[in-house]
Amino acid sequence: MNSFLTFFYDRFALRIKNKILFSVLAIFIVIYGATLSYIYNRLEEDLLQSARQEALSTTQILAVTLYRNYEIENDSREIQSYILGARKYKSNLLEINVLDRNLEIISSTDEDNLFATVVGRKYASALENTSAIQLHTEEPEPYLNIVYPISAGPAESNYATGVVEIKSSLKAQFAYLTRIRTNTLIAGLAILLGIAAVVTLISHSITRPIHNLYAGMGKVNEGDLNIQVPVVSKDEIGYLTTTFNGMIDSVRISNERIVAMMESSRRFVPDQFLNALGKNDITDVELGDAILRDMTVFFMDIRNFTDMSERMSADENLIFLNGLLESILPAIGHHGGFIDKYIGDAVMALFPDRPDDALLAALDLRERIASYNRRREHRGSEKIDVGIGINSGELILGTLGSPGRIDTTVIGSTVNIAARLEKLTKDYGIPIILPEAVFHAMDPSTQDRVQPKDLGSIKIRGIENEMRLIGISA
Repeated sequence: MNSFLTFFYDRFALRIKNKILFSVLAIFIVIYGATLSYIYNRLEEDLLQSARQEALSTTQILAVTLYRNYEIENDSREIQSYILGARKYKSNLLEINVLDRNLEIISSTDEDNLFATVVGRKYASALENTSAIQLHTEEPEPYLNIVYPISAGPAESNYATGVVEIKSSLKAQFAYLTRIRTNTLIAGLAILLGIAAVVTLISHSITRPIHNLYAGMGKVNEGDLNIQVPVVSKDEIGYLTTTFNGMIDSVRISNERIVAMMESSRRFVPDQFLNALGKNDITDVELGDAILRDMTVFFMDIRNFTDMSERMSADENLIFLNGLLESILPAIGHHGGFIDKYIGDAVMALFPDRPDDALLAALDLRERIASYNRRREHRGSEKIDVGIGINSGELILGTLGSPGRIDTTVIGSTVNIAARLEKLTKDYGIPIILPEAVFHAMDPSTQDRVQPKDLGSIKIRGIENEMRLIGISA
């Protein structure tokens, strides 16, 4: 039984309101059942005791009347008439038997019993002036069987002239008990339903704000930090809801700050650099992280910027540089590259996929410069030009510095050659220079877009062998 209740409770009471409902109803059923059982048992005892007293009283009256008015041995006919009348008067009397001292039935309301001789200790005891009461609950109906001496009184010295036996029906009493049981069960069921309704309303008022909190937590797990759970009470749950809303506000503000910081960090460390380094975000970067891979390096420098900057104030320098770079540098991102760092008026960019992207970005950037210069012509401003060096090959991409200050960088001869090719654009008067091997590695469709110029083999500082270069004008 306990295991069944445990199983039912575990399956049914999955929610707090169900637990409250189950617990209250279980307590009510136990208390109500125990109370009814006690009351019913007491009522049954009282009814049976009352029935015994009534039946015994009726038997005593019969016995005294028979003793005083009849001779048991000689007046059987008169006695028969008397007991039949007594039975009509008492509707609950099922049967009356009068026995002489030989325990032979001389009168009976059931003619089949006449002149039968009975045996049994209770009959013999009755001749000794001792009465006996027995309860019979078998079908067709319950009854009391009372055997009583016909004598002058209950004293043992009194002589019993015979025995009177009655069977008194308890049908009415048991029917009354059945009605009480039925009515109390109906009343209990009504009370149970009423309690269930009230407990459901009360538990709903308790669990509704908890459910709202649970739903709010679900929204937070889904990423919604703008959720505000309604406060519907001023109790502990209301205080918990208010605290939850305050906590979510704090989390949202902190998350917005973190997102803003992450977005800001992308302006210093591009996502492409982190991806190339195999990191998900900047928080994963550690000092000494490094990877060896093939990339294309793109160096760009503004021509004669030193002379120009001397004629401008500090603010004017930055305004000019930012305006120019904002106009032309989108060409790098448009062709799959990203800017690694700014070096004064110079820019170093990286292209992870193929060298074609770097050359196409250089051509696009040159077109943007031409457009920029056209916008400045009406003000009489001098034209801006840039030199670009491109090189592809293996390089080290990683982080360096100290634990308190880390920076991303690329290291290797591939980087150095790209920087020196950019400087050679001044000497050759050609805006774009790249190694011949890099140019020939590009797709024919990219090569066909330009008119390459063979610059011959040149000894580049830091490189043991001469390198054949290609110049591109645009």
